[in-house]
Amino acid sequence: MPRLESAAIDEVAGPAGRAGARLQISHLRAVGDDGDFAAVLDHVEELRRGQDVAADLYPYVHGHTTALQLLPSELRALGPAAVLAACRTDPERIAGLLRDHGRSPEHIIVMKATATPDAVGHDLRDAPGDPFDWLVHLLVANECRVDVAVESGRWQDVDAAFERPWLSIGSDGTALDASHTASAPHPRSWGPFRRATAGCGTAGSRSARSCAV
Repeated sequence: MPRLESAAIDEVAGPAGRAGARLQISHLRAVGDDGDFAAVLDHVEELRRGQDVAADLYPYVHGHTTALQLLPSELRALGPAAVLAACRTDPERIAGLLRDHGRSPEHIIVMKATATPDAVGHDLRDAPGDPFDWLVHLLVANECRVDVAVESGRWQDVDAAFERPWLSIGSDGTALDASHTASAPHPRSWGPFRRATAGCGTAGSRSARSCAV
């Protein structure tokens, strides 16, 4: 991860530096648990010695995305209609591909499934059978319009980021109010500033693990 993320940062830092423009890296976060996110933060520190660079992140370890992101890119590239057809004709294969993604059932929460609203808010451990067979069922029932929150980061990386003075709090989400019912929204829509100031990333304060989704 560090080499890829650092290369991605360099891809925008290079032109920004040559143009003398300030660079803001939005939604900087670690995905995975390889423990090397500090190398990415150090890389930004190094860039800051020669140009105006800063970043922001939200204080959560779950990312909100479509369930299709759990499938291989080769299949996603065929489009939602092709994925839906594959779910209908070979559900066992699709369940296997979802399982191969590597995320445990407890790390995947259903956030939007309009045709099956009773599923919303549950992680895959609540499936009536095999967790990934159930996810395929939800994809079919909702014509692939299923959102999930996936635990894909580590609290220690969130804390490490907030220790850098150039890294600010960001939401990376649309502002929503309590009347929103279209989905179970990621709490970044209203909670990141409160969460961050209440403890995430603040040395000596309450455990960051209490700042969960």
